[in-house]
Order: sequence, then structure tokens, then C-alpha cells
Amino acid sequence: MRLIFFGETAFQPLTARLVAELGADVNILAGAIDDIAGEPFGSLVVSYPADPATLARAQRFYTETGLTTEVIGYGV
Repeated sequence: MRLIFFGETAFQPLTARLVAELGADVNILAGAIDDIAGEPFGSLVVSYPADPATLARAQRFYTETGLTTEVIGYGV
């Protein structure tokens, strides 16, 4: 999953909150942050278990925080 952070969300401990929300391990695979028009813009690629309960908790988290997300692959 790619998480996109812009503006104030770049300064919030959202990865720690994601771990707490999911109740499962979250692996950070890659990340970057840049400055665009004076605002921080970052992306973080994470992986976590894809069971239905975890996916539902993750979707709720993304909705509550307003994060932009992109599914970039599924494990087998």
C-alpha cells in the first residue's frame, strides 16, 4: 500500500497510529519526502496482512485521517 502525505499530515505520527489501529505488524518498505510549493509531500510504502478484518480497519483509518492511498500489489 502506498500512503501519500501532504501538508500537516507529513508531521503527524500516522504510521504509529496505523499500527495501533490495525493491531497487526506494518512493514515499512520505502519512503520519501519532498518540498512542493513550500509544503511537505511524502509517500510511504507499507505492507500488512491482507485478511478482511485488517483491511476493514485500515480503510477506516485512511478515511478518518484523509490519507490518499494506492494499492500497489498483493502478496501470495
